[in-house]
Amino acid sequence: FLGLIIHGMIADILTRSPSLMLENVNFVKKVIFPLEVLPWVVLLSTLFNFFIGFCLLLGFVYIELDHIPVTTLLIPIIIAPYVLMLLGLSWTLAALGVYVRDIQQLSATFATLFLFLSPVFYSISILPETLQKIILINPIAVIVEASRSAVIYGEHPDYAILGIYSILAMMVAVIG
Repeated sequence: FLGLIIHGMIADILTRSPSLMLENVNFVKKVIFPLEVLPWVVLLSTLFNFFIGFCLLLGFVYIELDHIPVTTLLIPIIIAPYVLMLLGLSWTLAALGVYVRDIQQLSATFATLFLFLSPVFYSISILPETLQKIILINPIAVIVEASRSAVIYGEHPDYAILGIYSILAMMVAVIG
């Protein structure tokens, strides 16, 4: 479930961002409005959905484990670079969606690919080591594994990989 709510965030960004400018023509043409704010609206609604799902997950974790691991408090640190990457991705897709109208269908296909090519339904540890490195290229794999280790197993995430991910997320946000 944790993997699904994390995937839901990127799926929401990928499906809603390409049409942002086209759906808000009044803001774009008639009103002096900072267009960079529109992707924030999508991101904040996505974060709200994540928060609701995460609260449900914590209830199930408490029922199953009889406690919530202290490492669950690391979730904001784990999710922060992911949110930054999603914001950059949203900015990019919103801009591209004006010029390339078919990008919405293409990005929805990528959302489905991310679901099946990331460790949402399985742990990355069951894969051979060569496949693990390939799966970690997926932008949600690192976040799913780090979140799973913190919330379910009560372990600290791999901070080195999370640091590299943070740098790449900042690059995506700057490009966006």
